[in-house]
Amino acid sequence: MPEWIKGPGFYVIQPTGPVDKEILKAEMDALEIKLREAEARIAARKVESA
Repeated sequence: MPEWIKGPGFYVIQPTGPVDKEILKAEMDALEIKLREAEARIAARKVESA
């Protein structure tokens, strides 16, 4: 179970086991691509509805 530490306006959790930085980086890169695609779709909808 992670230990919760109160932070300035947010919570920080400490990992309970080893962290694979390469896997986390790949997941964050994939998430960033999905976010950019979603932003592009939203912008396209705004242009179409204007």
